[in-house]
Amino acid sequence: MSIEYTTKSGFARSKLVYVTWIPDTISRATFKESARVKSTGLLQSGVLRSAFKGVGSYVEANQPDELEIGNVLERISRRDREEADLTTGR
Repeated sequence: MSIEYTTKSGFARSKLVYVTWIPDTISRATFKESARVKSTGLLQSGVLRSAFKGVGSYVEANQPDELEIGNVLERISRRDREEADLTTGR
């Protein structure tokens, strides 16, 4: 996904973000099968990550609230020199 946001000092930023969605609620008949499904998802995600060039940030989400734009912005701006302004709504 492409995310545009403004830093606290007013500078516009744009990042390409790769989001992995592997919910904690995945359940199968046995614990072993559930773990296998989650592990397979993570391994496949790693293969895709290496194939995408130019992606600026990676976010792994396990719960629906981790996909909210404010949470994603907070996570991707941690690596920036300046944090995102979460009050602008962008």
